[in-house]
Amino acid sequence: MDGQLQELADYAIKYSVDSGVQYCDVRAEEQERKSALIENGETEHVRSINDVGIGIRLVKDGTWSFCSITNPKSKEFKIFESKLNQVMMSLAKQITIDGEGASKFIEIDVSGAKNKKDAKQIAFSIANSQLFKTAVAGEDPNWGRVLMAIGKSNINTSVNKINLKLGNQYIFKNGNILKSYRESLASKYMKGCEIKFSVGLGMGKSNFKAYTCDLTHKYISINADYRN
Repeated sequence: MDGQLQELADYAIKYSVDSGVQYCDVRAEEQERKSALIENGETEHVRSINDVGIGIRLVKDGTWSFCSITNPKSKEFKIFESKLNQVMMSLAKQITIDGEGASKFIEIDVSGAKNKKDAKQIAFSIANSQLFKTAVAGEDPNWGRVLMAIGKSNINTSVNKINLKLGNQYIFKNGNILKSYRESLASKYMKGCEIKFSVGLGMGKSNFKAYTCDLTHKYISINADYRN
């Protein structure tokens, strides 16, 4: 069982026991599902999906039931919610780095947008840019591709307000490349397995984080040979 899923299960059991149940157990189950797209009598696409779930059973006063927290304002619910969010975030990141041929996990942190919708649209414009993803695969700190992706997001922004940061190093501030920016440090950072770009738009107070992976030669090889 995944470490964070185990932690969540342990908390659920403890909460149940503290609530006075006579019996409680947890079952984890993993299932593999396959789906196929068939057109004109030929299989075009086959997809495998692994589902993992946890079931919690308990007995109280002779009755089988499920453990739940009914008061969303309670301290216990907040703890449970926090742990659940941790698990969901962990799974989201695992799915991202499990991309075909992926070698690097990428976080794109957009802040200072007018609203959440704008922040999300810009974040995904960067995350889904093939030019950006291939630059990361090539360990090239090509910050121009980030600005390009912001520009093609169709969100109204001002380049003179944008701040761009790679890891802990600022590259671009208020429309200018910083004199303190060191390409050698950026190139060294890009050799890591986890890459973070932070984009400050200077347009408001909304933010959004997107996760993606790089686009490598291995991805092409996997899909070029998919049916061989």
